[in-house]
Formats: sequence, structure tokens, C-alpha cells
Amino acid sequence: MTQLAETSILAIDGGGTRCRIALVGDQNHVQIEAGSANVSTDFSGAVAMITKGLGALAAKAGTTADALYKVPTYMSLAGIKGPALPAKLETVLPFAHLRAEEDRVAAVRGALGDSPGAVIHCGTGSFFANQTPQQSRFAGGWGPVLGDVGSAMWMGRSALSATLDAEDGLRAQSPMSQAMLDRFGDASGIVAFAATATPADFGALAPAIMPFAKSSDTIVLDLMADLATTFATTLDQLGWTGDTPVALTGGIAPSYAPYLPDHIKDRLADPLGTPMDGAIALARQFAAEVRP
Repeated sequence: MTQLAETSILAIDGGGTRCRIALVGDQNHVQIEAGSANVSTDFSGAVAMITKGLGALAAKAGTTADALYKVPTYMSLAGIKGPALPAKLETVLPFAHLRAEEDRVAAVRGALGDSPGAVIHCGTGSFFANQTPQQSRFAGGWGPVLGDVGSAMWMGRSALSATLDAEDGLRAQSPMSQAMLDRFGDASGIVAFAATATPADFGALAPAIMPFAKSSDTIVLDLMADLATTFATTLDQLGWTGDTPVALTGGIAPSYAPYLPDHIKDRLADPLGTPMDGAIALARQFAAEVRP
């Protein structure tokens, strides 16, 4: 068995799509990927996935799960809101030192490091953040039923809703709406799809919708204009003053760049790293707090 370095840390980045777990030491970085881990929608399932992932990581690193549980661990998990779920995780997982936080924290740390800036994250879900030397403020991240504006799910659902408005004669049809009608057969096919569609099902439509913006599709451009207004208003309400970088993160967010207001577009910057990079940085910070 491999002896773990005294400086080893464990970082877990768990979301609704997948869970990444990394063991990082002075000379090694071992990482595995497992299934979804949302502690809000399926706590026991998330715990089971994390436990299974730790077993796989231990095997890959040549150590044991018991040895991993002794390493200072930082968890960045979808679904955490408030102190109740982190406390519950501490009772069911036998880590010697564990800090669990909502996944927005690590995502912002990965994108911006310690520097001031803003984040517009649109992927499976969505959220906004503004980081200053004094504090980090967040908005969104409340899930597909009550939020996630700008997410891939939002784009798919909004495009279908606009297509039905066009079918009712409330707005003109467009090539995109016609493509959606063709895809599902007719309006009743759209309704049937929506009746059982998951957020992932709606999100899977986004790659077929986004290209229509480049051909000036009126419906898609209206959706882009609505998003641009929402993004600008939200950043303003979070205290972004326009003089720090804005990072677009998540699978669909970079596609929105050409349609953003100029004052945001002029401040766009590539993310410094990934949410897992942020989780690793926060794990190192946590380890420095708990180690003698």
C-alpha cells in the first residue's frame, strides 16, 4: 500500500451530472470521476456515490478508503444550502476533518482565484457571483423549478414555450420554431415531450437551438436579449461595478458572449481554472486550518 504524504488533501466536486474526487499531495495527483451527487435531491444516493468514488480512488492511488478518511477533505456539493446538510454529512461519513460547502463557492474560486471579479455560470444549472476583497455575493442556483435562468434547460424550455406562442399566433414563426415543430411532429408532440421531460432532456435541445442565433432568428434573438438584460441587472444588484473581469463558466455560457451588453462584453476574461481547481485550493486552505 502507498503511504500517503502528510501534506495530502482530498477534494470532492459533486454536481447533478457527475462527481470528481481528487487526492493531491506534493508529488501526486490522483483523480476519478463518478456519477451524480446532489445531496438535496437524493442525499443517500449522493453519499453512496461519494463512498463508491472514494473506494475507486483508493484503489487507483494504491491505498485504502480508511486512509483517505484521515486526510483533510473539502467537499463542493450541489444542493447544499445552509448548515443542515454539511452537519448531516459529518455524521454519516467518517472523515477526521471535513468541510462541505455549496458548489458555487469552489466554482468561483476556480474561475477567479482570490482576485475580484464576477462569474456568470450557465450549464446544467445557473448562478451569478461577484467577488470583492471584502466578500463574495451569490444569486441563483435554486434549481430548474424555481430558477436556473440561462441554463441549457432554460434555453430548451424557453424555446419550446416561444414555439407554442407562435403556434397560437401570439408571435411570428421563425426557422427555430419551425424546426422544433418538425422535431416533435406538431404542437401536441411538444406538449407530450414536456410532460415527462427532465431538465437534462430540455437541456439536450440547446445545441439545436443556439445556432439559430447566428442566422438572426427572431425568437432566439429575443431570448438572447432577455438574458442579456437579466445578466446585466443581476450583476449590478450583486455590486459589480464594471471594473473587474467577468468569467463565463459552464457549458452554454460562452455561447452567450456575442449577445451580452458592451460593458460586460468588454470585461470578459477566460476562467483561471475549473471548479475542481477551486475545490483543491479550498481543500489546501482547510488543511492549513486543521493541521498543527
